[in-house]
Amino acid sequence: MSGNEDIYPVTDNRQQSSFVSMLVGTSPEKFPISDPVQICSETLRSAHLCAEALLLRSRDLPMSNSSLTMCHDSVIALSKAVASQMKTINNAVMSDSNSSIPKPLAELAESLVLLVETVADTIFQIGSKSTGTKAPSPSVIDSYVLSRARLAISLCIEHLEESSLNTDRMMAVLSVMATHLEAVKECNAQAIKRTKNKQVVLQLKATNKGLTGSTAAFIVSAKSFATKPCASSQRHVIQFSKPLVALVDALLTFSISEELVIGKPSQPDSMAASYIKSIEAAALSLVSAVSLFLKTVKTTLTQSVSAEYFETLTKYLTAANVHLSELRESVKKALQAELVPTL
Repeated sequence: MSGNEDIYPVTDNRQQSSFVSMLVGTSPEKFPISDPVQICSETLRSAHLCAEALLLRSRDLPMSNSSLTMCHDSVIALSKAVASQMKTINNAVMSDSNSSIPKPLAELAESLVLLVETVADTIFQIGSKSTGTKAPSPSVIDSYVLSRARLAISLCIEHLEESSLNTDRMMAVLSVMATHLEAVKECNAQAIKRTKNKQVVLQLKATNKGLTGSTAAFIVSAKSFATKPCASSQRHVIQFSKPLVALVDALLTFSISEELVIGKPSQPDSMAASYIKSIEAAALSLVSAVSLFLKTVKTTLTQSVSAEYFETLTKYLTAANVHLSELRESVKKALQAELVPTL
């Protein structure tokens, strides 16, 4: 990877991964979003985002500046968190304690996103830094940051459309939107550093100006709602939020369809490729098991179900634990193989 270090981002792109838990909040008094079905749906969408954007596509940019050892340690910690949160959700469903489900569901969304992001970083480390591999040609724009921002902002808009929207909920939404809009701007700033193409630079700078203008218009409407919460001011907030997700969506489409900005993933040798395949298989199986678990949870919350559904829930929980173990073991083996030279 020699000669490419200066074009890799220095920010940790995993710092914006807690959008579901930020929207739910930690204080039921201030953030009364207690509908576990809604949170279950948001967690499912987060899981699908990870699988599609990180595991079914080969990254040509790192998620962070973490070493392979640091990635391994994070995988261990996050996999334990996912297992614990799924167990808590399972127990709550079994005991018909729906009011205790929202918090672990939101925590699961965050842990799963962080885990898959770390897995993607692990795969990047092995694929790009292993001896004998051909280094990647980095994309100009990190499309995953944009995909995640689009989902987070879309969820925010859905929350803004709730009839129960209040000032506290608005502040939570504003926090998430601000976090991801800043991430998009940082993504653009990094992209400008990676390209010498004047047309691409002009497009990225214009997009930033558009985001700045649209954000200002949205903030004015949000302040108006905070001053006088009513149906009219809420409608204005929704109207001025939608151009933001439209801009992010346009930039995302540009990042994955314009040849001038698309990079090429690394070409690992056969040994590195075998470790990558093992890690990817375990991670994909895990996301699948978690998704099935969440769909079953959602069914038990929305329908009268037989005992068979609860047995199915436990089955998917067991499967997820198996795949978590496989994931930890596959990352451990890759680390022990010393594929990546240490400084």
